[in-house]
Amino acid sequence: MRSVTREQLYAAVVPIVALLVGLGVLTDEQGVAVTGLAGAVLTLIYAVVMAVHTKAPIGRTAIYGVLAAIVAALAVWGFVTESTGELILAAAMGVVGVLVAESNTKPELGHDGIPDIPHRDV
Repeated sequence: MRSVTREQLYAAVVPIVALLVGLGVLTDEQGVAVTGLAGAVLTLIYAVVMAVHTKAPIGRTAIYGVLAAIVAALAVWGFVTESTGELILAAAMGVVGVLVAESNTKPELGHDGIPDIPHRDV
């Protein structure tokens, strides 16, 4: 059995969302948000799979993309205002940035990336 490729999954999102919009399940605006969110989630899933497979770090951009798509979807459905969504996104991106930077810090270095000064016993 042949495996499904990433391109096939991306291509399947558009007609599925178009069907949901056509049936009245989603509004046009919600359809755009769902399409963006689906693309971002698929990108993150593939980034995680490749990171596990190659032992490479997961890129911040994949995580940022999902965060932005989630906040956009929340705004479309009216859970947050646009300005509140931007604040949430900025805070979440800051936290992700710090966590990714921390995970890339070598343990033999201090938290600031500078070697710790050895302490002398006096």
